[in-house]
Amino acid sequence: MTKTFRPIVYLCNSGTSDTEEYCRFALAQGQIPLSPLSLMAAVQDEELKTHISSVLLGKCNELWVFGEGKYTEIEIAKRRRMPIRYFPTALKEVFHA
Repeated sequence: MTKTFRPIVYLCNSGTSDTEEYCRFALAQGQIPLSPLSLMAAVQDEELKTHISSVLLGKCNELWVFGEGKYTEIEIAKRRRMPIRYFPTALKEVFHA
């Protein structure tokens, strides 16, 4: 195994059934996927969820958003001027201004 740099990308999506597919997609793109969806399902407190998302996003190079929806992580990433990539359907990227 070669030791090349692989950026960490935070994967944001609304359905647990597709999470594995999104992780495989990110790995194939040379990224290290971080998908905290299962962790967030266990947290009931919205303020704590936001805090956890903020901390985890701070460890990542980019935010990748799969599917449609309003995600707290998008606002956090925008405030931090992090690169955000959108994949609304079928792992096809859509570019936002």
